[in-house]
Amino acid sequence: MPIVRPLAAAALACLAPAPLLAQDNPQHALAEVLTADAYVERTFHQAMEVGFEGALAADASMAEIEGACPGVIAAMRAAVEPAMWPAHQRGYAAYRTDLAALFERELSDDHARGAADFFASPLGQRYLVALAGAAVADTMIADLADSGAGHISAGALAADDADSVARAIAALEPADRAQISATLEGSEWAAEFRRLEPQVAELQLAMANADFSEEEERAMDAAIDGVLETRFADCFPEE
Repeated sequence: MPIVRPLAAAALACLAPAPLLAQDNPQHALAEVLTADAYVERTFHQAMEVGFEGALAADASMAEIEGACPGVIAAMRAAVEPAMWPAHQRGYAAYRTDLAALFERELSDDHARGAADFFASPLGQRYLVALAGAAVADTMIADLADSGAGHISAGALAADDADSVARAIAALEPADRAQISATLEGSEWAAEFRRLEPQVAELQLAMANADFSEEEERAMDAAIDGVLETRFADCFPEE
């Protein structure tokens, strides 16, 4: 079901039907339903679990530390979340604005309204929830470790995006899967999303690679140092 790939990263977790706030602007309404506030908070927790904890657990040195001092990775996550949350909010605010601008340039009112109505519907919401539970970051984590560049590549993002969508579709109830497939294959607005795939992917990649501020970097470093000092004192008390 390739039609949903361009929206996979933007549609990971709206748990309840999102109100279409921009009723007079269907392009903005579509961007809002795909980046609702509840979604932003849920994707933050997911990113911390899959991206932050997952990346640390995949690092050989950190895995060794975790083995000797269980719980250190979870403690590091808890410590840095207050510093990382503002950056996550900032990134999604910019993404919502850029997505709305893209839809305004490329989608007619009817196509934008059709897409917004689908994703705000109970069926569309169930699909978004399935995406929330299926998201993976294995390729991105490996890419960061192998490249040493500190940035996610377009290929790694696309690979994890495709994997997440495939897992989400497989997790749906058969009736939902059939109805979603029929809706997307028979809708003109769905064909328009196929055309927007490269542009949406560029926006997703820019958001994924956005830098933290110097203040946020300092706060995260201090938080991690504090966790390591405290946890090491607990795990390796002086004889």
